Amino acid sequence: MDNHSQHIDCHDDDVVAFGDSTFKVGRFKQAIRACFGYDFGYGLIPLLKNQGVKIDQAAISPQGNKADFGHWFGTGVNCELLQTDTLGWQGAKVRIRVEVEFIQEQESAPVAKTEPQEFGQFEDPEFDADVTIHADIWSDNLS
Repeated sequence: MDNHSQHIDCHDDDVVAFGDSTFKVGRFKQAIRACFGYDFGYGLIPLLKNQGVKIDQAAISPQGNKADFGHWFGTGVNCELLQTDTLGWQGAKVRIRVEVEFIQEQESAPVAKTEPQEFGQFEDPEFDADVTIHADIWSDNLS
């Protein structure tokens, strides 16, 4: 994220759109978390190897249980850590956290919030007549 971007605080009931597809922010975050389960964790091992970080699969899952690979994104994967400012190795866990963040684009201006209007507040007489006509037709179809 560059210094000119501004983080947008979103609530789970806010809505995000990708083209014609819209989702509540909470549902989108839930789907992202679900994607980072054991399948992605299992696939992470060869991707890391391609980057020169070879991790033996047995270190992640001694019994070969694929579900253990989801721990990368949940409870963490057991490891040992040697820090430069401590003596000796210590047991630890490594966990990969994925965060969904919404960032305001620099060139987009915020859309002004409008208050909901009562039905009688519309000032366009053609619109009012149109609504009245449709309301009359609707009420005629009910009887």
